[in-house]
Amino acid sequence: MKTLREIKIGGTARVVKVHGEGAVRRRIMDMGITKPDVRDSADPAMSLTPVDDELACAYLRNHGLDPDGNYICFSLRPWKDFDNYAAFAEAADYAKERYGLTPVFMPIETPTDLVPSNKTSQLMHNGSHLLGLRRCYHRGQGISLRQHCYL
Repeated sequence: MKTLREIKIGGTARVVKVHGEGAVRRRIMDMGITKPDVRDSADPAMSLTPVDDELACAYLRNHGLDPDGNYICFSLRPWKDFDNYAAFAEAADYAKERYGLTPVFMPIETPTDLVPSNKTSQLMHNGSHLLGLRRCYHRGQGISLRQHCYL
């Protein structure tokens, strides 16, 4: 991925993340980087624009989930030297038992993120749903899907 410093004059680039405040941020705005809407986010994926809600609802229905259901979303990533998936399984079971929320595992990157989701799901006592096995969703859809879940 290139930085703005590496883009030639007259060239174009897709801005994923904007660092800086004050004078640095003003300079970025002076360069004309205003569209799409510039948003601050620790995770660039959270600044994506959601797709039409009906597409997200159709995706949920295709995976056997009611779009009006009560869900809690888990997006687990593999970490080096970490395998305590029991803690996530316990949290997901608790959310189901205490609040009636159905755990839904949504991988951010497949197939890599399927491993921690599968391991966690196998340790659970109350069942869960794993999205992304039959058909992956695209990034804008992922944001819309998360809007149907408690995070």
